[in-house]
Amino acid sequence: MRTSGSATCRRASPDGDYFFAVSVPGAQSDPNDGAAGLLSTDSHADRSFRVAGGTVTALGTHLVENQRLQVFPFDETTNGGGVYIASVCSLADYPVSGSDCTHDAFKVGPDDPAVAFPPTVLKDAAGDYTRTFAWSVDKAADQTTVQGTGGSATVNYTVSVGHDAGTVSGVVVGGTITAFNPNADPVVADVTDQASPTAPSAP
Repeated sequence: MRTSGSATCRRASPDGDYFFAVSVPGAQSDPNDGAAGLLSTDSHADRSFRVAGGTVTALGTHLVENQRLQVFPFDETTNGGGVYIASVCSLADYPVSGSDCTHDAFKVGPDDPAVAFPPTVLKDAAGDYTRTFAWSVDKAADQTTVQGTGGSATVNYTVSVGHDAGTVSGVVVGGTITAFNPNADPVVADVTDQASPTAPSAP
């Protein structure tokens, strides 16, 4: 059963105004109001707060006690392991991209030491590449010979422009893979990832 609770960020935030959002794991890429997978039931303004000199104060309706910000109310997670994702984002940048926010996983409810839940993996990636095209330009006339001693003649030209499929180079991918353990006991896991070998399609 979900209970009301509070949470603190594992990574200290610099001074500024922020809002938090509670989401289903995998939906933290969009923590804005109305997004699919958002579990917080009030507006981002209600969930806003300020960090100044290491002190947290509420800007919305959520309480702060002993530097812990209350994150309830939120809906029940659909995650089978009972895992929630809390995101902290800049209030000044709203609406935000999840890649610009800090995320953390948490669990609420009674703990059963006999039950172990799998780690939750969060991944963000941003890619870039260069595609170089070889272009061709062809021009053809509807008449190859024009003869005459005076007057004028009309010759129509057709210009065709095209390019090949392009050559992709300079492919780079950057991002962070973070694994969260929802259990009280430590777990050992190998985290690997592979970029897609499929080249981007031509425009």
